[in-house]
Amino acid sequence: MIGLYGWTAVFGILFLGLLFVLTYVATKRTKGLRDFIVAPTSYGPVWIGLAVGATACSAAATLGNPGLVYSYGWSGMWYGYGYGLMVIAWAVSAYQLNRFSRDLEANSLPDFFGKRFQSPFLRAFSAIVTLFLAFYIAGQFAGASLAITEMTPLTYTTGILIGAAIIVAYVMIGGAHAEILNSAIQGAFMLILGVIVIVSGFVAVGGIGDMNAAVAAQDASLGASSMFGEPHFSAFNGPAIFLALGLFALTPQLSRLWMALDDEKNVKWTLLVALLFMTVMYGLMLVGGLAGRAVAPNLETADIATLVLVSQVVPDAVYAFVGVAIFAAIMSTTAGLFLTCAIAVSNDLYKDTLVPLLEWNIDEATLDRQTNLGTRLMILVMAVVALIIAFNPPNFLTGLMWVGIGAFAAAFVPILLWGSIWDGVTPTAAKVSAVVGFSIHTIGYFGLGQTLGLTLWTVPWRGSGLGIIVSFVLVPLLSFVTSQTLDRSFLNEIFYQERLNVDGSVANRPEPDEVSDD
Repeated sequence: MIGLYGWTAVFGILFLGLLFVLTYVATKRTKGLRDFIVAPTSYGPVWIGLAVGATACSAAATLGNPGLVYSYGWSGMWYGYGYGLMVIAWAVSAYQLNRFSRDLEANSLPDFFGKRFQSPFLRAFSAIVTLFLAFYIAGQFAGASLAITEMTPLTYTTGILIGAAIIVAYVMIGGAHAEILNSAIQGAFMLILGVIVIVSGFVAVGGIGDMNAAVAAQDASLGASSMFGEPHFSAFNGPAIFLALGLFALTPQLSRLWMALDDEKNVKWTLLVALLFMTVMYGLMLVGGLAGRAVAPNLETADIATLVLVSQVVPDAVYAFVGVAIFAAIMSTTAGLFLTCAIAVSNDLYKDTLVPLLEWNIDEATLDRQTNLGTRLMILVMAVVALIIAFNPPNFLTGLMWVGIGAFAAAFVPILLWGSIWDGVTPTAAKVSAVVGFSIHTIGYFGLGQTLGLTLWTVPWRGSGLGIIVSFVLVPLLSFVTSQTLDRSFLNEIFYQERLNVDGSVANRPEPDEVSDD
């Protein structure tokens, strides 16, 4: 008999072979810098829908989130409710992100902010805050190591190093095309994984009612009658993660994928694919956590509840596939994070901010080559930083990831939402709201939580949720009391697809291929 390790090796080799083929295809599609960092308008709704879902759902969705439900019961599903809000957030912003990418040639979310508000400060500040996603990458490494150590005889440290090496290699080689192609295929694996976990829970325990009865018998606070659980899902922290996770949908690694959609008319079909994906992930979180707790109530590491549940139901071959699928889920998100952080430094900070600010005389071709090389080198740097963080295993993978996610969400997601749907947002309002939102999250978690030890503030999404709320309110208030410095013709062009004639009348807007260089 082949056994678990043998099946893991078989599926692992097949998976890596598929990665190699897709990465090779990606290199053939990459013709220049913008192809490497964005892959603009290159893929249809199924590819982008699966890639968006896979990038949104990673070690947290497959391991960490079921681990929260395992530990907190139904109150942990405040996290899962946020999946539905994510799809709504995409529906609000995706059309404009795709349009802005095409019309403004935005290469990233920081680049979007810089061009949308004509603000080098917002481009640079959002690029710097993007680097907080190193905590998110560290969480992915930790999750990859958990999957590897459960399915193979390797150690935690060896698992982290192997996972990091594979991800770094294919992103450095293939860039955005490799990220999208691989993430979409990995998303398909994740859908199969979700179905396996849900079916395993029903086979091992029974229906949702049976799962609820089993966990409530262990501890009444785990049952469906308990809405809140301290401290992660208290009366504020529960709704806070619902809000913060929903708006996590607009963080840089996810927003950038909408720029690769081939046509804004396909947004609705992409959203349908994403909705299906997030529904399956919701089921994985709920069933994986509840049924995992029912069959194995005394796990030392809650994050492996999904693996333990499936191992008791399916044969070794299927269990090995589950392990590889979880690894695929982690790789899809990490690839996007690597590329996003690298672009923030090489493109947004160096090419688009530092070079113009210092008036360096560098020709465009040379600058593109420097940026391309810098992006690849920064992927390695971010890997080293994340590895240092990940070598100390976290109690909850999801909590570690939200240290980084929360910083960007609190600072920039409200601006992205308002800036996508309303032409009245002023650059001043955007700048002040970004600084305030970031400060609330950072001071709350690192100051009140980690330094002063206030228990509720040690939950990273508390500061993020409060920062989002305050920033979301500040944007319109400040926009009403500060002057609009953006030209009216610029706003008409990007929002209403109109151009103004010299006399102020509306001119028909030409198609993109009809626009002259001047």
